[in-house]
Amino acid sequence: MFRINVPDLPHRVVELIGHQDLTYRPAGTRDLEEYVLHFLELENTGGLERSPAENRSAFENGWTQNLEQLKRSKPEDYLQALKPGYFRGSRFFRYNDRLVVTNNHQLEYELFLIARLCIFHAWLRNVDVVCELGCGTCANLLLLSDTMPDAAFIGLDWARASCEIAGHLSKRLSRNISGHVFNMLEPDHGVDVPEGAAILSIHAFEQLGREFDAMLDFILAKRPAIVVQYEPVLEFYNTNSLLDALALRYCRKRGYLEDYYTRLCDMQEKKLIKILGAWRPYLGGVLHESSLVVWRPC
Repeated sequence: MFRINVPDLPHRVVELIGHQDLTYRPAGTRDLEEYVLHFLELENTGGLERSPAENRSAFENGWTQNLEQLKRSKPEDYLQALKPGYFRGSRFFRYNDRLVVTNNHQLEYELFLIARLCIFHAWLRNVDVVCELGCGTCANLLLLSDTMPDAAFIGLDWARASCEIAGHLSKRLSRNISGHVFNMLEPDHGVDVPEGAAILSIHAFEQLGREFDAMLDFILAKRPAIVVQYEPVLEFYNTNSLLDALALRYCRKRGYLEDYYTRLCDMQEKKLIKILGAWRPYLGGVLHESSLVVWRPC
């Protein structure tokens, strides 16, 4: 799935696998019917679409709620406080190219936690600086700083609440975490990202749709050692699959990232970048999935 041999799994991942309820069963005909009808209801009532202004407002409000919860929490509860509100829980889950059903309605989030820890261990554990684009609740920066306490972490997000969360984590945990207001549609090249840093994006580039050129220019200008992105890659979906066809409809209704991987492949052909890895883990959310793309400038 994330191409890590079992003996090489991080200790925390092994612990999580041992303690969480990861049981599920394949969806039956009635389950699938319920799932598709729910999707169609969302589509017909406009529940899949949101304007850029609505997006920004929703994220600012959501991250502000996380900030308030963080301030009320003890450090050992910080990760739970930073859980995004859009993880509402569901009995449905996309896994291994099929729909599955679980009694653990938080399975999506729990497996997302395991996925991130595996990605960080495989690609980021030897870097000194990590810059996260669209850091949101800063949960990824918290996870990274837990495993890499001597590294420096830069969080960029258009929501001011995200920057306040980064500052709170830095102060309360005595870690090198900083946050900066940053608009990925109009990136500020004056933001200090040291050459040779790692650049990370998780469920953030998806918001750019097809407007990713400015961010690609920004990344290339910063000369990172590695770029790790866990985002929707529409090119990896199979249009002959019902689940994938629904995921494509969902992503396009939401205006999610499109043609980005195609652009990266074109840039590799021109020897501007080198793609180090790109695949679909088949570990999804309720309505769509993310894929892993890792690359670096040439």
